[in-house]
Amino acid sequence: MSNPMFANMAQNLMSNPDLMNNLMSNPRLRDMASQARNMMGGGSPGAPGGGPNNSQGPNSQ
Repeated sequence: MSNPMFANMAQNLMSNPDLMNNLMSNPRLRDMASQARNMMGGGSPGAPGGGPNNSQGPNSQ
């Protein structure tokens, strides 16, 4: 990450996952995160609202 503020925030969230739960318990922040995810085309695969779960890999048949 090129932005030190976001890098620091990400490091804090990774070291303390309860911070994300606390943030997402706020309805306004949860809605804002949902809107941002929708603007970027969805969440990560397997996440709520995310893309398809490609557990077999992209080259499996």
